[in-house]
Amino acid sequence: RRHCPRGTAGNAQADSNRRRRQSSSRHFVMDFQQLYGRLFTAGAASDAMLVWDLASERLAARLPLHTTVAPTALCARPARDEVALVGFADGSVRCFDPRTGAAPVCISRPHSKAVVRVAAEPGRAHGGHVVSASAAGDISLWDVRNTDAGPLCRIAAHQSAMTAAAVHPHAPLLATASASAHIKVFDLKGEQLSCIRYTNSFLGSRITSVGCLAFHPYGGVLVTGSLDGAVSVYSSNTA
Repeated sequence: RRHCPRGTAGNAQADSNRRRRQSSSRHFVMDFQQLYGRLFTAGAASDAMLVWDLASERLAARLPLHTTVAPTALCARPARDEVALVGFADGSVRCFDPRTGAAPVCISRPHSKAVVRVAAEPGRAHGGHVVSASAAGDISLWDVRNTDAGPLCRIAAHQSAMTAAAVHPHAPLLATASASAHIKVFDLKGEQLSCIRYTNSFLGSRITSVGCLAFHPYGGVLVTGSLDGAVSVYSSNTA
């Protein structure tokens, strides 16, 4: 009769349960490539990024992520044959070419914590410059063609955890939100242009922790979604 050390079976079962919980709690991220009608998805129970052709309602490509780390952000570049960018919980960003379906064409780790947002640099959608933001509160502008060179620009946006970030698709603007209920707007040189923060006055706007941000694609309008269910719209037009 084979002897089994005490606790081994229990530890194995606990480890198995923990892995299942981690797998089931993985983020699900997606991005829509409107010009070509393609939907990019990653996360949940899948170990690959899936590219769906919405016109034919068929799976166009399946790109293995080649990692067990949960994806936390995704960006489908505007051009049909450009790489797709996926950010992960360990602070890394992987670039995939939907035409090859093979291994990532580029792997970088610009952050120490989970990537909150990754996007192409505004105005250079067909170039190699990428903007990424992390839960640690920092933002990096870097070049996927030369990751060894380090970031082109780094912004220390928040001292507390960053909960959301947005990059304007055309203007050199980005917005971030923190767990301390601060919303900040920066240009790509790192200059802070605006700050919206919680106020206790009945005359001021009350905001709680923000879970999502989005810019209007053709205007200076920022929309925020708070964890208390409120949606706020901010405009640069003071008239």
